[in-house]
Amino acid sequence: MSPQEFELSRRGEKVLEILAAYPDPIDRAIALYLMLGSSERVASQYKRQLNGLSTFGINNLLDCKGIVRQPRSLSHRRIADSIDIVSGIASGNQTIASFLAQFDLTERPRIDSFLRNVYRRMLVPGSRLHATTLRIFPEDDPDVFLVGRDFSPPKIPGLRKIGDFTPPAVFTDPRLSSRERIACVLQREVFSHFAIKGELSAQGPLIRELVPDENGEPLLVHGIADVHVEIFDLKLPRRVVDSGQLNSVYLEQFKFMSEGEILAEYKRFRPGVVDVIKLLRERKTFMGLNVFAESEINLAFLKIASSAYPLPLS
Repeated sequence: MSPQEFELSRRGEKVLEILAAYPDPIDRAIALYLMLGSSERVASQYKRQLNGLSTFGINNLLDCKGIVRQPRSLSHRRIADSIDIVSGIASGNQTIASFLAQFDLTERPRIDSFLRNVYRRMLVPGSRLHATTLRIFPEDDPDVFLVGRDFSPPKIPGLRKIGDFTPPAVFTDPRLSSRERIACVLQREVFSHFAIKGELSAQGPLIRELVPDENGEPLLVHGIADVHVEIFDLKLPRRVVDSGQLNSVYLEQFKFMSEGEILAEYKRFRPGVVDVIKLLRERKTFMGLNVFAESEINLAFLKIASSAYPLPLS
């Protein structure tokens, strides 16, 4: 099976799971939106399964249930799409040309264009993408945090591994409040079932309990690939941890792991996760100061990319 066929197969399996789990058209519409990121796409591709719900009707449902929208241009992408490709080039210390040579001739222009855009956003001030990730831990055990396996297909087939462990993380709109950005992650990566049922509205009681400070500061801002990732701590009440309701349209096989366990099994994790753990440990040493840290992966990639893409970039 080719990477393209695998992508279609994997996405199709997930859609079938959603359709089987949610027979109600309203629930289906919300679930499909959380996975696909576009009400227009959901309405056009699944009109029959949604009893004819229109784009306008789906948008109204999203508003009624307090679903936080991602930036429109990024709703179809995963953070790992650019992180994995940058990490693969940097860790292998290979040239851009040798990396592109691994792919079919028909795919190389698309991948080259993707890389150019990643490199440009890394260099041009204010042009990086924004994402939010959560360090989620039980209220009675702050030494472990939640991770899950990401089986979502990549934007460009073959550019990243399927099934890496990762903490919950999605692209978010930096203009939103911290609470809304955290809610955006929880709705897609941790409590999708609650969100689908309208129990995780961005301004609802559960989110207000979990995120009492509407404009709290992140622990750390991490620059990796072309993304600024804000990392927030989130403490879960024991009743929520034990509810058996961890559910995501993206992540599977949730578990709580300690920093030591993650470092020991680093090969099973998305690139950048180990970087973040090390940076958070350093942060404790520096009296909890909130700082921006550029990933070591980026520093290596920038050196390689500068020889392939002379400035100015078009």
